[in-house]
Amino acid sequence: MKKIKFFVLALLLIGTSCVAGCGYDIKDEMVNNLSDVRYNLFEAKTSDLRVTLMCGLREEPYEYDGVSNEKVEFGVISVYFSNLAEMKTYEFNLKVNDKEFSGELEKNPYNHNFMADIESIINDDAQIYLSIESIENELRLVCINKDWQIQYQDALEIVTVELIEEAKKFFQKRNFAAECYLKILYDENSDLDTYLWYFGIEGQDKKRISLVLDVHSGEILAKNYE
Repeated sequence: MKKIKFFVLALLLIGTSCVAGCGYDIKDEMVNNLSDVRYNLFEAKTSDLRVTLMCGLREEPYEYDGVSNEKVEFGVISVYFSNLAEMKTYEFNLKVNDKEFSGELEKNPYNHNFMADIESIINDDAQIYLSIESIENELRLVCINKDWQIQYQDALEIVTVELIEEAKKFFQKRNFAAECYLKILYDENSDLDTYLWYFGIEGQDKKRISLVLDVHSGEILAKNYE
């Protein structure tokens, strides 16, 4: 009789630890399978253009297929001209503290802005100046996210806790068959300085879950299932 009671108790303990462990593992899997995470956003504006520099890690190759590949650093410069630019490329020079990056801003055929990737993560406190041939000389970029109450680590904690139950649906044979994204959303064509955190899970079965957070309060503003 004692052996039976001990066996039942053991099963209960195993079951309890499994539930607790699964909760921890699910959060861990979401973070470990981030295919795209944005750390910060720098910005500058004039009457003629708007410039952003966004840094983080992303998978290579980059595909929405539910599989998280090896990560590389990125620092994407985006230039939005008030009037449609005629040239297809512009030479640029980016000074970051005592380091410089140079190259070409290439025209994006989808939204007609100009982009370049310096393939590096820049610290929030860096002093950044951008020069664009024949257009701007040492335009200072300011770190926008430094004023946010919710930084990327905070956003990750909020969304992974919120989605623990929903994320279980993406497990197949104890493997997390999905990839995740933490992005900064903003309207490049708007004069309003509105920024949001976006977190998405993309399953290998094409199912999706996404959340949008307020960058100041951390409030979940929208939650969508597909």
